[in-house]
Amino acid sequence: MKRIAHRLVPKATHAALLHAGMLAAGSAMAVPGLQLNFTGGIYDPAPSETVVFSGASATLNAYLLASTRNTLDDTYYLAIALTPQISTPSNLGSFTIEGTTVNVTADMVFGTPPAETLGGDAGHDGGDLGQHGIYDTYYYEYEIHFDGLQMSTSVDVEADPGFDPSANPGSDLHYLAFNIDASLLDPAVGLHFDLYNTKVKSATDIDVDNFAPFSHDAELIRGGGGNDDELVTPQAIPTPGTLLLLGTPMIGIGAWRRRRA
Repeated sequence: MKRIAHRLVPKATHAALLHAGMLAAGSAMAVPGLQLNFTGGIYDPAPSETVVFSGASATLNAYLLASTRNTLDDTYYLAIALTPQISTPSNLGSFTIEGTTVNVTADMVFGTPPAETLGGDAGHDGGDLGQHGIYDTYYYEYEIHFDGLQMSTSVDVEADPGFDPSANPGSDLHYLAFNIDASLLDPAVGLHFDLYNTKVKSATDIDVDNFAPFSHDAELIRGGGGNDDELVTPQAIPTPGTLLLLGTPMIGIGAWRRRRA
């Protein structure tokens, strides 16, 4: 997996050491309040900028740096979205998260998170999650609650995308781990994960409050047998209308690269 190593320069001067310490402190302060990664994941750089895992099943980790903006007792959500974008109802198999089966696309909604449970329009508006090359598409919203019992050392998943919080106990970040099984999902599509909490804007409108930066979201690519250090060669993406006709083509991680809005 790709990791960023930090090495001290031999015989560094006091000034250099002080500068390095300031940089380290700045890095620690820059850890996002919300993040996602896969245990054993790798980082797909620009323009995608996401933690990816290639395979039929994986462990997804959600991280919370508790603060007055992101509190431990708040309700958070995972948006599990189809990628590439699908705009028409299709029978593309199913996946499970922590044993809950989600039929694709029958159990999903089309639009941009958060889900408008108050009866509003599911389409994108200014208070919704940024589209970042993923939405509008079919997605499933999964409610989560950090219990305060599982904590790890600090991590920035952009620098350490394969970080395993269960192997690094600490007192910096709250985390939750989720078993994702996409073995019954059509390999023509992948699953993109976003993490956020919400606020009620009006009687019919729910907006995103805080969210994991798009450089700290995650994506599961069906069709691989496991993760490699290098991304596989991109292949052509079928249009939504031809997905069922094509059956189950093998699409590489690079095929989902997209521009970030």
